[in-house]
Amino acid sequence: MKFFYCEQITDSPAFLSRDESYHCFKVLRMRKGASILVTDGKGNAAEAIILNCHPEKTELQISRHIQLNSDPFYRLHIAISPLKNTDRFEWFAEKATELGVNEITPLICSRTEKKSVNTERLKKNVLAALKQSMRCILPEVHPPTEFKDFINQQSIGGVKFMCTQGADSSIQSILKNQNKITVLIGPEGDFTDEELAMAMKSGFRAANLGTTRLRTETAGIYICAAAKTLLSAP
Repeated sequence: MKFFYCEQITDSPAFLSRDESYHCFKVLRMRKGASILVTDGKGNAAEAIILNCHPEKTELQISRHIQLNSDPFYRLHIAISPLKNTDRFEWFAEKATELGVNEITPLICSRTEKKSVNTERLKKNVLAALKQSMRCILPEVHPPTEFKDFINQQSIGGVKFMCTQGADSSIQSILKNQNKITVLIGPEGDFTDEELAMAMKSGFRAANLGTTRLRTETAGIYICAAAKTLLSAP
C-alpha cells in the first residue's frame, strides 16, 4: 500500500494536506475506495480508506491502527555545519532520515562558508524520505543556530560529542548503550580550537571517525549508520 503523511489520524474522518492530496490524486491517480497507509510522524500509523479524493483535501476513513516497528528506540540529534553545495546538504538530510535521525540542526561555525539554509525545503526533503523509508517519526528540522548558542542549550541531555580528527575516543565506544545522543559535525575546515574548548567546557566529548578524513555530509551519514548498527535492538 502507498504510504502518506497525515497530521491527525486519531479520529475519522482524517484529511491529507494539500501537498499530500495533490500527490495522491494527481500523481498516483488514486481514487475513492483505495486503501493506503498513513502516519502522523509521531510514531503512530494506520490503514485508511479514501472516502473522497480531491487534489486539495483528500478525506480518509481510518480503518485500523497498526504498528510498523520501523523506528529505533534511541534519539539522535545531529547538529551539522551547512555546506556550500546545497544539494549535498539536502542529500545528507534525506539519507539521515532514512537511517533514523530524530533532529537536524544546521550549525553555524566560525568556518562555515554558507550560513543560510532553506529550512522549508529541507523539511520537504525530510518528509519525502520519511515516506520512502516508511518511518513513523518525522525528524525535526531546526533553524540555523550559532555554535555558541547551540552548545549552551540547557535542553541537551544524554551523551554529547563532537567529531574531530585526532581525538582519542572512537565513535563506537561513545555510542555504546546510549539512548539519547547529540552530535556536532563541523565544516570542511573542522572546528576551531576555540570551538573545541568551548564545547568540551559544556560537556561535549571529542570522538574520531576512523583513520580517513570524511566530508561533512559523509560524517553525518557515518554517525547515523553507526548508531543504527550499534544501538538497534536484536
